Amino acid sequence: MPTITTPGLGPFAYRDEDVLTFPEGLPAFETLRIFVLAQALEFAPFVFLVSLERPSVRFVCAPLVLLAPDYSFELLPGESIPAGLEPGHYAAASGSHLLLAILTLPEHAPPTANLVAPVLIHTARRLGVQVILAGSAYSHITPIHLLAAGGAPC
Repeated sequence: MPTITTPGLGPFAYRDEDVLTFPEGLPAFETLRIFVLAQALEFAPFVFLVSLERPSVRFVCAPLVLLAPDYSFELLPGESIPAGLEPGHYAAASGSHLLLAILTLPEHAPPTANLVAPVLIHTARRLGVQVILAGSAYSHITPIHLLAAGGAPC
């Protein structure tokens, strides 16, 4: 099983099926296209989205189904749809894809989840994209404690 060593997190083992292609990269990291979902029991349920091309680039994420089970959005025909995605309804509770929220873990403030730009992973195709929901009522700084307590995500 291959491993990747990330600064501050050490080595993570991953499977080939954990490797994801992001055809457009991620905002501000457009040149990085190959990522892996790195998991460790001591950090569960959090996962790390780590660049295989530059392991120092990593994002702490949480499955949206755990943070906001009712989370969903619609990609309409005619909208600017990222490569590899189809118009349609995407929901956190769907089994056909994985929706992740990128988390911010400030040192002196509560952690927050970015709900306005979820990471959508098409698991069967091992394809990923960060969707920017223009005009969304969701926030990019939603406190995690509100989500865990069933508070409004927006």
